Amino acid sequence: MYKSENNRRIAKNTLMLYIRMILILGVSLYTTRMVLNVLGVEDFGIYNVVAGFVSMFAFLNGALSAATSRFLSYELGKKDLNKLQLVFRTSLTIHILLAILVFVGLLIVGFWFLNNKLVVPADRIYAANVVFLFAVISTIIGIVQVPFTALIIAHEKMGIYAFIGIFDVLARLLLVLLLKTSKGDALIMYGLLMLLIVICLFLIYLIYCKRSFKESKMRLIFNKELFNTMLLYSGWSFVGSFANLLKTQGINVLINMFFGPAVNAARGIAYQINMAMGQFAQNFIIASNPQIIKYYAEKDIKSMLTLVMNVARFSFFLMFFFSLPLIFETDFLLSLWLVEIPDYTSVFIKLIIINLLVDAFTFPMGTSIQATGRIKYYQIAIGGVISLNLPFSFLLFKLGYPPEASIIVSIALSFISLFVRVVLIKREIPTLNGISFVKDVFIKSFVVAGLSIIVPYFIHSSMVFGWLRFFVVSISGVLSTALFVFMIGINKAEKQLVISKVRNVINNIR
Repeated sequence: MYKSENNRRIAKNTLMLYIRMILILGVSLYTTRMVLNVLGVEDFGIYNVVAGFVSMFAFLNGALSAATSRFLSYELGKKDLNKLQLVFRTSLTIHILLAILVFVGLLIVGFWFLNNKLVVPADRIYAANVVFLFAVISTIIGIVQVPFTALIIAHEKMGIYAFIGIFDVLARLLLVLLLKTSKGDALIMYGLLMLLIVICLFLIYLIYCKRSFKESKMRLIFNKELFNTMLLYSGWSFVGSFANLLKTQGINVLINMFFGPAVNAARGIAYQINMAMGQFAQNFIIASNPQIIKYYAEKDIKSMLTLVMNVARFSFFLMFFFSLPLIFETDFLLSLWLVEIPDYTSVFIKLIIINLLVDAFTFPMGTSIQATGRIKYYQIAIGGVISLNLPFSFLLFKLGYPPEASIIVSIALSFISLFVRVVLIKREIPTLNGISFVKDVFIKSFVVAGLSIIVPYFIHSSMVFGWLRFFVVSISGVLSTALFVFMIGINKAEKQLVISKVRNVINNIR
């Protein structure tokens, strides 16, 4: 009964997050088109690289965010209100200290690097510096906001989390409308409006948490033992966060230095798709993460591992459903979406989607390690593999390879890290059957993907560019994926559940 209630809650929370995602996706695609149109390729690329550079200084925030989510969810699983309150207040203290550290670091190093190393046209240096300042303030606010966001997710309040996400994207839509009517420097106005949105979001998170959760009082506290425990945990998470930083923003800076802001614009557009598509899998993962940690806190390891394997498998399937038509019809969709399409945009998008599909497995796997609290070897090994993105990409760029080579490197390293993760999880959770994980999750998923591609590929190759091909490829892709997921991707019990649900729907229609 208890597990059934957990599964229903995960399903309900996932549905809420998918409603959020669909609205966000539609509005985000429109706003990206309009922002690119108003700013132009060059200014869009400048904003992308400047904001990305600022976020590099907040890489510690990713590690601390993971620690905060883990400790909050764990104490909720233990049902210890006093310890939960202590964890929240300690995490808030840590994040405020980090915000001060990042602010000082950006003022000392950031402005120098922007004005001396990044490739920015001389007539846009002033605007880039103003936008840089706005991005710094936004980053500081985002760091302090983390404990409040983590608290909402730990309590599995996905309804308010979805509402705030929808407010965010609607505010960005209003931003575009204001930007179109602005008579000043569009790049500076864009940076200012983005900062105002960040401030509004922070206030919403703050007010909701203060009214809903007893443990969320903004009272700073220094508990030496917990402070050290969280920092030690975060210290190892830092390795993974730093590796992801090199993979994303580090490569973004490299592309700026080798190819200029126009290619940054193409990569920025591609990563808008990356963020939108990533939501397909991450919504499912966000909804299930607290339960994975709570199962571990309750010492129900069997249920935890079952949930991890199911989430990993279905994350891939959900991502693949929407990715297959997009990979085949990227050029057509770009022609509908953007007025001016920067070079390399199409190939960036296709390769990034493939990278996302490989990474779709990894999020619940990482959560299982976070639940144990023993993340040292996991972070060192996975961080070591992922951090190779930067030196390998630098070497290929120096040898004259095009900018998309960096994403090909990322795909190869992500694939290698899948199997490294299984070995590391087995090390920390000995009851995991590694061979079964590889067979039932990775191999099944890749076989489903390989078979599902066949029909859409031949249709795409034999039809002419346009709406008809887009619809036929999309429908055939969804149907073939659904068929092979049912035949190969799910087990006998899951098939029976699907058949039962279909019969219920048919009976209700009758």
